[in-house]
Amino acid sequence: MSESLNIREIYRQHILPVMSDPARWSTKSESVLKAYLLCVYTDIYLLFRDTFDNELDNLRKYMIIKTQDNRFVSLGSSDVIVHLSSRYSPKLSLEPLNLQKSKFTFISNDYYRQFCETILQNDVDMRRFISFLKELQIDDFLQIKSIKIRKFTLSLSMI
Repeated sequence: MSESLNIREIYRQHILPVMSDPARWSTKSESVLKAYLLCVYTDIYLLFRDTFDNELDNLRKYMIIKTQDNRFVSLGSSDVIVHLSSRYSPKLSLEPLNLQKSKFTFISNDYYRQFCETILQNDVDMRRFISFLKELQIDDFLQIKSIKIRKFTLSLSMI
């Protein structure tokens, strides 16, 4: 089996099932959870970009991201919206606006630091990585998630 097929199998058989189960990913170490994003980006997204679009929906539902407040969150959670920090996109980030921190969640700068040392050699590489994050719906602009709320009728009767 070629190495490229092997990494895709590791993704399908190990990484995706772990990320899709909070009971499993919550037991993983910080380094393993951060490595999932780096592995998907470098070994799958960059190498198989033409066929990766089919996998993006799953990845958006299950990707685990470290935030600036040192938590890990699942991008698929209905109450989670993660934004790029100014480290990733200094011209457009919401971070410098000093908005209420409890209302906005920013991606950890750990990914940036790790990538700069190993993978990102120039501005083109950085733009590719930011593009990948944006495809995961981690963006520098204000994002809003709509939540469907079922309407109900309340009846009061007087006796």
